[in-house]
Amino acid sequence: IMSELKQYYIPTKKHGAIIGKGGETIKQLNEKHQVFIRVPAQSEQNPYITISGSNANRELAKQEIEQIVNLKISSDRFAQRDYRIFKKNISQVIGPRGSTINQIQADSGTIIDFVDVPGNNHYSCMQVHGLSGSIDHAKLLVEDIVGEVQLLSEGNDEEILSMFEPIDLKSGKIAEVLFFDVNGDEDTFIRFLRYLHSARESMDIAMFLITDDNITKEIIDLHRRGGRVRIITDDDQINSTGSTIPQLLEMGITVKKDNTPAHMHHKFVVIDDVCLINGSFNWTKQAHTFNNENAVICNDSVLVNQFRNHFEKLWEVFD
Repeated sequence: IMSELKQYYIPTKKHGAIIGKGGETIKQLNEKHQVFIRVPAQSEQNPYITISGSNANRELAKQEIEQIVNLKISSDRFAQRDYRIFKKNISQVIGPRGSTINQIQADSGTIIDFVDVPGNNHYSCMQVHGLSGSIDHAKLLVEDIVGEVQLLSEGNDEEILSMFEPIDLKSGKIAEVLFFDVNGDEDTFIRFLRYLHSARESMDIAMFLITDDNITKEIIDLHRRGGRVRIITDDDQINSTGSTIPQLLEMGITVKKDNTPAHMHHKFVVIDDVCLINGSFNWTKQAHTFNNENAVICNDSVLVNQFRNHFEKLWEVFD
């Protein structure tokens, strides 16, 4: 029987389920279906797994993997569609202890996330990832619960449309200070997010604490587009309430921590090696809605290079 190889697109955060504890699951799949399954190493940041074997055996292995990851899979990249949903309706979609959304995801073979829309207190963004037909199915299941949801944007996992117009970080001088205060000015926060959204190549982040979902989304979006993302954070804050570091780790983003009695208290990011954001501003919702904070933004090469060099020094020292 001729053995052929085929690749399948599966989000990297699902790869661990295929491997299983100590590699037990993937070993059982290989033996049961007489195939060879290769799951890329986390460092490769590659969402494609490969299955080698006869057509019939490959298909059986694929079907069992779909049951394991609760997704319909193919060689096509997942699409993403963003829908507008009333915030008050999200709890109905999630259900008690996540039971409803888990069932919707299992029935439709999709992944569903909810993301706040900056400046809007009434609506959120429901992001649905999966094959096109699977997304249609998930949308219908959600609408059976809360009524019609409106499409905001669509694309694939690497080319998602955004409400933020990018800023040219390389041409022209950038010298700006953003002040956050107790009034929670959303325009200031959106301006900040536009700088993050403008990243095309890399983010080197040294941040004491990250909890804000909108900031986390911009980090993940760059990672999905193939950009280099490195994060240094404080070891005491990684597992603090609301920290999104575990989510970022699950997405395959490299994170290092200080592992010292002292705090890693920096709050800066170097974007595309040309733009610096530095200040008192922790990347939390508390900081940009209830605190008096500042973020200094510039593309002065002398300052940027000093921060780049210091980041590299910390990167070498920390675990």
